[in-house]
Amino acid sequence: MTDRLTLQWRPTHGPPRRYTFEREDDSWHRIESVWTGREWRVIGSELTDAPTIETNATLDTPTTPPTLETLTTHIQNTWTTDDPVVLAFGTTSPDVVASVDGDLRQYTDQHRTWKSITTDELTNVLQRSGLPEIKPLSETPYSRSQFTNPEVPATDD
Repeated sequence: MTDRLTLQWRPTHGPPRRYTFEREDDSWHRIESVWTGREWRVIGSELTDAPTIETNATLDTPTTPPTLETLTTHIQNTWTTDDPVVLAFGTTSPDVVASVDGDLRQYTDQHRTWKSITTDELTNVLQRSGLPEIKPLSETPYSRSQFTNPEVPATDD
């Protein structure tokens, strides 16, 4: 069995990250990874002295974040409900992704119109903005019409 320590965190901006320390013979290997929306991608590593962990906080067991496929499954088939569920990336003026008739659509204040979005493009949004929240559309600054009408500005309710 390999000795392993993992420190995982969610930055304010950007995707989850983690350091994993694995024992290799008489030394430790530090591996830095970033969550891509599908898997942990190694972005750096080095041999290091024995790690020491100091904390007075109660820590949960690290978990792997949900995949983009899992997140998009949560929002599928909700558009016809009274308050559809969406993915909200960010807080102030979030990028919001809805599943409208099986089509993933993104709306942002920056573009002021919806656009279809692929899973690869969604991966880029995750890399830029971090993990989304799954929330009702009513808890975002946007309305249904902004995901169905190409010309509806963000101030329309």
